[in-house]
Amino acid sequence: MGVLGIDIGNTDTVVAWFEEGIIKYTTRWPSKLNKDKTLIKIKFEDNLIPKKEVTNIVLSSVVPELNSLYEEVIMDIFNMKIELVQPAFQNFLKINTNKPQHLGSDLYLNALNATQIFPNSNCLILDFGTALTFTLVSKNKEILGVSIMPGLKTAIKSLFENTSLLPEVPLIRPKSSIGKNTEEAIQSGIILGYEGSIIHIIALIKQEFGEDTKVLITGGLSAYIEMFTFKYDYVNINHTLEGLAYFAELMKRIND
Repeated sequence: MGVLGIDIGNTDTVVAWFEEGIIKYTTRWPSKLNKDKTLIKIKFEDNLIPKKEVTNIVLSSVVPELNSLYEEVIMDIFNMKIELVQPAFQNFLKINTNKPQHLGSDLYLNALNATQIFPNSNCLILDFGTALTFTLVSKNKEILGVSIMPGLKTAIKSLFENTSLLPEVPLIRPKSSIGKNTEEAIQSGIILGYEGSIIHIIALIKQEFGEDTKVLITGGLSAYIEMFTFKYDYVNINHTLEGLAYFAELMKRIND
């Protein structure tokens, strides 16, 4: 018996199957496919998810217009209702922002799961995705705020799409701070520029909220973390997905 977790992002949709809170497998597809209900059903059926073993299904989405479509697909395939992550309406964490309803469910799950990993410390979660987000959750289980900047690939793609002569370059750390060709020049500016920004933002947050604040890294692009030199305490590319399983566990406690 287990939990099916669905994470709809701006770039990719990721589905994870959990047994006793442990990821058994994951699959992903481009979120642009989500407009086609038939394709989504095929994706679920192709992955041979054990229907009889699914106890509950949790959905986190930063593309709200797709929620009803997924609810229909899940009802058709599993004959079950989705448990939707809605940060402003669930009390597992206090959201200390001006507009709690604007907090993304992915950031909420990041913060929620971080309270398991660092229960006695403030924690800053860096999520390397389409956007690079910094979410601060306190040891008192309170989300204190968020900082957002364009993601690495988003920045590179934007530069490529909005200029005539600059190419789209691979994410490789440059050997020098000054490039000897166009590709190296972009890598220097983007990668070293991001590194400087990350180091600076972390330093400012620690200065304001405590030097003992833990730094947790996640997101699809966290696979590139080794090319950066800033210090962090924990890295897990599946941190957000595991937050879905933890959310399901907390919901079960309420409903039992």
